[in-house]
Amino acid sequence: MPRVSKRATWIKFCERIVAKRKSAAHVREVRGVEDGLEDDLDLVTQAKLNEVRGRRYLKRDRYRKARYDKFEEVLQTNKMKDYEFLFHYRVPRTAFWELVDLIKGHEVFAKKRSNRKQAPPAHQLLVLLKFVGTSGNGANKLAISDHFGGIGHGTVRLYIGRAIKALQSLFSEVVSWPDEAEREEIARRIHERFYFPNCLGFIDGTLLPMEFKPSLYGDVYLTRKSNYAVHMLVVCDDQARIRFYTAGWPGSVHDNRTWKLSDLSLRAAEFFSGIQYLLGDSAFSSSAVMIPAFKKVAGHGMLREHEKFNTFLAKPRVISEHCIGILKGRFQHLKNIRTRIDSKKSLDRILEYIQVCVILHNLLIKHPPPKGWYEDAEDQEELENDYGLQTAMPYVESDNTRRDQLMDYLLDTFTGS
Repeated sequence: MPRVSKRATWIKFCERIVAKRKSAAHVREVRGVEDGLEDDLDLVTQAKLNEVRGRRYLKRDRYRKARYDKFEEVLQTNKMKDYEFLFHYRVPRTAFWELVDLIKGHEVFAKKRSNRKQAPPAHQLLVLLKFVGTSGNGANKLAISDHFGGIGHGTVRLYIGRAIKALQSLFSEVVSWPDEAEREEIARRIHERFYFPNCLGFIDGTLLPMEFKPSLYGDVYLTRKSNYAVHMLVVCDDQARIRFYTAGWPGSVHDNRTWKLSDLSLRAAEFFSGIQYLLGDSAFSSSAVMIPAFKKVAGHGMLREHEKFNTFLAKPRVISEHCIGILKGRFQHLKNIRTRIDSKKSLDRILEYIQVCVILHNLLIKHPPPKGWYEDAEDQEELENDYGLQTAMPYVESDNTRRDQLMDYLLDTFTGS
């Protein structure tokens, strides 16, 4: 049942009083009775009704009296120190202004027909950054409202929506699969650093925990860790830039299933040449474009060469873990999503939050996070050999040929065996 506002209730009450007084005035007129006091009360009652109709709110609550100068205090270096700004909004101050320059020209920030002036894009971006950079109750609209001096709850929602739309317009430029020339450059850097030739990047899955059990098909979101989560698959390059991701699967879905149903796997020929591939952990099945670690079978030992290959693979694959760690460390909303999935619309809202975090992650790559968010892998020396790795291969699911080639190449390179 729709809620009726206090203003609407009061207007209906006043209209009933005015109607009764008009009936009484009509009776007095018919009877020829003159009563100046009653006539004055009729005028006062009608004036009160007109006054209430002319108001937007019957009574302004405390949070309506917002301190909009709070935004300016945040943006001024003499009011909020740089380390405080980084703590609250998860980005350096210089990077923040770079983001503002990228989105300030978007049409969503253009003045509308109403006479009310729209807040600057910088203010609206601050609200979004506070929202996605906070975990748990801190991401509540009321908490964000209080943080910014008591702006309205609806204003918080409006600012977040506008900033998301502006950043989404940058998605195709910021999050994209590399073209042929860029793929060769990425492969060259990975080869020089980790000795894996023709590698385009690293893949890993992660779970984005949810505070509440989804109302729709909630049990399928239950993970092996006995919490509810949304699954996300991330492919990044050697610089921890996200090149591809897919999110929205329930937390019970396995990484390998998400990979097999992704565009990269289903249409591999469009994204990889015959010699290019990704590195992943043992959760993935081996193929021409997917090189996972060897999996240890319960109750059985692992071959020595398989253990050595896994050792070689561990160091470059850490980059994908660093990438996900930076993403969730900077945007802590992804550590505890409080939006309950009760409809397609609510799931779409969660996917919007994930998408905008990925966009911001890539835009902030050149601004390293604070020390302690992740560990850098050490550089290694360059090695050059060819064990059939430069021979194009057709994409065949569950094919170990490419992985065996890489294992022979790495073992012979480092052990001479």
